[in-house]
Amino acid sequence: MTGKSKDTHLLASIKAFLRRNIPSIYLPIAIWWNKILKRERLKSKLLQKYTTLNGWEVRHGPFTGMLLTEYSRERLPILIGSYEDEIQAWVREIIKTKYDHIVNIGSGTGYYAIGLALQMPWVSITAFEADISVQEIFRRNVELNGVERQIHIKGLCDPAELRSLLREIAGQYCLIICDCEGCEFDLLNPLEIPALRENDLLIEFHLHKLGEKMSTMLQTFSASHDISLITAQKKQPQKYPDIASWKSLEQEVALLERWPRHGAWKWGYLVSKQQVPRRHTPVEK
Repeated sequence: MTGKSKDTHLLASIKAFLRRNIPSIYLPIAIWWNKILKRERLKSKLLQKYTTLNGWEVRHGPFTGMLLTEYSRERLPILIGSYEDEIQAWVREIIKTKYDHIVNIGSGTGYYAIGLALQMPWVSITAFEADISVQEIFRRNVELNGVERQIHIKGLCDPAELRSLLREIAGQYCLIICDCEGCEFDLLNPLEIPALRENDLLIEFHLHKLGEKMSTMLQTFSASHDISLITAQKKQPQKYPDIASWKSLEQEVALLERWPRHGAWKWGYLVSKQQVPRRHTPVEK
């Protein structure tokens, strides 16, 4: 049984139990679940509609021209060019910066690793992704874009693994991109890994998982880094010409990246004060 089949079977069992034993709880959960299913079905239809017209090449955003394998996980916002558009100005700044090495923790299917490899052909990238099935999609995307030489894919990243890697690439100008689902507080600790103070970081903060830990974490970097923050915002459909003619519900679903939609995520761009003289251009505040 696949992971998806197991999840579906478990949800069906839970729903059946609630329906039989606690109907007062079952009804609102069933209504909520049906809304999610309808949204996911519509998203799949919109992806097919979009790719039938435009193919599987990213048409807008900092990684225009990147190719994607034909599967549905978060592909539509990436193809449209709206994916994490809050930080696209930072991404363009990163592309102009002469990094030697990029460490991508929680690389998923390779959006940032592959996109940056295409835009920065001199850079080496170590990408960590714990999910084996996601790794396989990542590898296919790497091959599709011809960046095998630049990207080395590894599994789970823990503090010991990160400490060892930073020791191995010591002296190189390095950017660490981290999206590890709330584990950033435990992983990115300069008290445990002093080399973090010498490197730039782009971090996605999961506020609903971190709580007050984010402030504590940023405080540990305040002496060594210049810190800029951006909060996730609601997407503006009028910014994306490919879906301008779509109905408002279709636009909303097409641009949906995650749940909750916005407000529960922040990004931080932390530029090491030790590395500022090496930057190609200054970071815009």
